[in-house]
Amino acid sequence: MSSASDVNVSAFIMTHGVVKPKSIPTSRQMPGHPPSHEYILSASPLPRNIQLFAPSILGYSYYDHPKSEDFIYKLHVDYQALPLPKPSYIDYCLKEIRHFEQAYVESLEKTLEHNFGKPSQTEHDRKLRHSRSEAITHNSRVEWKEHEFYIEQKTYFIDPRDVPNNSIMFYCQEQPQVNLLLSIFKEPAQFTTANKSVIQYKVEYKRPIFIIHFLNEDGVDDILFNDIINILLSVLQQIISQQHRFTLSIFDFTCSELIFPSDDRVSGVKPVLLSSESGLRPRLVYGTIRDDRSSQMDRDEGGGRLAAANYGSQSPRPSLSLSSQSSSQSSSHRSSFSGRSVSTSPAHPTASLIVHLLGGVESFVNFKLKFDSRGRSVSPPPVLENVSEEQDAGGRRRVVKKVFRSRMTRRCRRRNSRTTVQSKRKRTKSKR
Repeated sequence: MSSASDVNVSAFIMTHGVVKPKSIPTSRQMPGHPPSHEYILSASPLPRNIQLFAPSILGYSYYDHPKSEDFIYKLHVDYQALPLPKPSYIDYCLKEIRHFEQAYVESLEKTLEHNFGKPSQTEHDRKLRHSRSEAITHNSRVEWKEHEFYIEQKTYFIDPRDVPNNSIMFYCQEQPQVNLLLSIFKEPAQFTTANKSVIQYKVEYKRPIFIIHFLNEDGVDDILFNDIINILLSVLQQIISQQHRFTLSIFDFTCSELIFPSDDRVSGVKPVLLSSESGLRPRLVYGTIRDDRSSQMDRDEGGGRLAAANYGSQSPRPSLSLSSQSSSQSSSHRSSFSGRSVSTSPAHPTASLIVHLLGGVESFVNFKLKFDSRGRSVSPPPVLENVSEEQDAGGRRRVVKKVFRSRMTRRCRRRNSRTTVQSKRKRTKSKR
């Protein structure tokens, strides 16, 4: 039982996320093999009185429902209406989130089954089918967990084009008295991040949920996890009496795709996640695909020639010829594949990228292949041959240097669901 001076706050991050590994000056190359470049991701313990809940999807996008904010609002309305004794709040939230994602997968599967076999008349139809298939594959294997650490190299960013705009939603379990006459509810306020970016926001109270709406017209990059905490504390300290202490439970609904540093290591190629390896030295292994081949694949996909082999498709998948320096390791678990048929020359192999996971980062990786209720696997591993070529990196079909284009995340998918497949959000160079 919390004392009268404690307020338990649950916050839901509804922005965008990206993870940027740090390069280390180590490259390996065996005779006749492409070079292998090394990177690290590290983690820090969570601050005191902070809990973090997030899906273990490191290397991938997060696909949420187009109406996730509505779901979060209704979740809390329903929770308040439950008779006493109420179930554990955190357990209730995680259970409802899982049910919500499962229901979304089932609705997408029904849509695809209904439309299966019908000719796609437009490029939009093909892309919409593809995005839905990707969402089915990735949502069917999402595992929400509590984490003891946060990834130091993960940052958040705001896309001003998202509708509704990016936000942090939060709920005070003890429902303390709030001064709704404060200017913070009437006029925009601002917060300066550790990287000196100024975030403009306005707070809305939609009982029982508070919503911090971000208003920056040009977007904001490189928002740190600690910035998220400090924004929340800044708002809480304004609207709730100073005598209260706050315990934060943060639910992270953002992507965790990797964007590698823009240097000669990845010049002219796109990184593609090939495997995740657990054990004493956990790591992610990426292959690379040349830009010209990636562009050709984009054109093929846009032309509809690969539509039948997308995620969740009922039709057989063609084989994919890939190569990674670590492909012979039996301990690795292969990530899901787009099912493209790739034919490339073995004369020009491209590099592998090895990302070492340090200090608890492995908590954010799903090392298991998952199966849905119908026993459909999340795609088999490919046959690896001579060239480091593209595999689907989990959310966006290709991981490029600008986040803007690479993330097929909640907001991007929201556009796909409501209107057309439009451009993604804004990001600086070397970000995902």
